[in-house]
Amino acid sequence: MSEVKETTWAYVAGMIDGEGYLYVLLHSNPSYRREMKKGYAREFRCFIYNGSRELVEKIKADIGNIGSITTHKATPKGTHRVDCYSLRFYQGDLRIILPKVIPYLILKKEPAEIMLKMLDTVGKIKNPELRERTLLLMQKSFDEACFKSAGNKYRKSRKQNAIIERMIGRDGKTKLTSFT
Repeated sequence: MSEVKETTWAYVAGMIDGEGYLYVLLHSNPSYRREMKKGYAREFRCFIYNGSRELVEKIKADIGNIGSITTHKATPKGTHRVDCYSLRFYQGDLRIILPKVIPYLILKKEPAEIMLKMLDTVGKIKNPELRERTLLLMQKSFDEACFKSAGNKYRKSRKQNAIIERMIGRDGKTKLTSFT
């Protein structure tokens, strides 16, 4: 991969701040039962949405063809009134782009920093229980940071909140207070 200009990373950061979102998704996955309590998997995501396919393709090309492009077709009564496109980054891509864009982020800087720490934690902590407790605490901080950065418009689905609550436990045995 050729060297990407700093102005390109700044532009990508602006697109993430303005037309993108960072998300940590928990979902049911029976194959993860050994790794996570209750068999849930965690996915780290960053999407940038735009109505111009050319712009999304140019961003992807300028940063070394990282990410994947998805088309969202317009639907008469659906969520999209016109066709739009998303440049999607998942865990491996995020390890590359987050360190490059964090210095230029404004609104989503704190959530991006927490997400990067979460990605580092996945590889560093070998004990599954300790890793999961640490990630759950970070997840809570991540969600709070997203809520602040989105002008209080960020929300997780009830299902996501229920998964987190079940994993932490209502019995009070799991005490999560801080992370470093």
